[in-house]
Amino acid sequence: MDEDTAAEEGGPPTAGEEAPPSTEEAAHALSEESPPPPGEESPPPPGEGAPPLLEVEAQGEEAFPLSAEDAPASVVDYRNLIPSEEGIILPDDDEPDLNRARSRLAPRPIPSVISEVFSSQSSRRASKFRRSMSGIPNLQETLKERQARFRDARESRKMKIDPSYKYVFEIIAQTLGLDIVTVEELILDSPSLDAFANFFGKDGCKTLKIFYQEGDVPGVECGRTIHGVIKGAKMMRLYVDSAAPEKLKGLCLLFVRCRDDIAINVKSVHEEVLFTVLDASKGLLNGIRDMLSNVFLPAILATNNWGALNQSKQGESEKHIFTETINRYLSFLDGARISIEGTVKLKTIDNIDFSKLHTFEEVTAAASSSETVYQLEEVLMIWYKQIEQVN
Repeated sequence: MDEDTAAEEGGPPTAGEEAPPSTEEAAHALSEESPPPPGEESPPPPGEGAPPLLEVEAQGEEAFPLSAEDAPASVVDYRNLIPSEEGIILPDDDEPDLNRARSRLAPRPIPSVISEVFSSQSSRRASKFRRSMSGIPNLQETLKERQARFRDARESRKMKIDPSYKYVFEIIAQTLGLDIVTVEELILDSPSLDAFANFFGKDGCKTLKIFYQEGDVPGVECGRTIHGVIKGAKMMRLYVDSAAPEKLKGLCLLFVRCRDDIAINVKSVHEEVLFTVLDASKGLLNGIRDMLSNVFLPAILATNNWGALNQSKQGESEKHIFTETINRYLSFLDGARISIEGTVKLKTIDNIDFSKLHTFEEVTAAASSSETVYQLEEVLMIWYKQIEQVN
């Protein structure tokens, strides 16, 4: 029997010819070559009454299961988005066929998922923006109400100004070289004019202090808008009594009344009120000393009306003790000013580098050099003479 006849009758293969693989061996080899996608398992059998899903038989082509390499690249694995009820279920009586390709339901497109996420985020942002913008009209109304309230308060302060106030304004204007309208506007910037009422009233305060110095531009609480001044700038202002800043750096316009048992009106203001200026632009102690030495002491020495002291045997002695007390007080102010001004600033030495004389080793090395020791001695003599002049 020849080889062709043996092949047709299904006899055993001849020598040198391999036997074809069986069906089970071919299935096992195919499963090893193309493993199922990771994370995908065979679904459980359907419940009773569930119809088997449609199976599509590949005709004329070799079918292969969808592998992880065939899946399109995306940020989210869309295969995990398929619900469990959409899984592929085989009937119990159906054996798995390696030559069949199971149909899959179309996954949900990734762009639609992303578009829904971004649309929900944008809608939330829009709602937050609308909520935040909804309070702006109320804020504007509140600001307008505040401005109106402060303007009304300013007008109320302005209505209190009478001729006695005008007299004080005129003195301030003449002293500072300003016009009376400007002085009035600067005074009205203060939150209250109660200091004027207490000064002019019966049993009121004996002093009225007006401070003129540089300060911050007043805000909306002053009741007016100051044009041409940027925010955070400085301007010369008038502070009334308690509204004065903590540190006096300018002029103190001081009004004093001798009697407080009567009310001051426009007729008596010229006789009852005294005026002086304390210049603290160079320091408060300097200002007090200059006022005492240039105003009060010359006036005391020039007066001849000492009252009962002129008729007393010890009148001249009392006057001498009084003037000497003022002179000693002026000397005390000079000493206090010198002490407060700070320590003596020693002369700067350029030919010696003192940064190299910090450690013990550096000082020891400098002491071994006669030239360095001589230079240091000269520096010490210069500083000693400076300190001696102060003492």
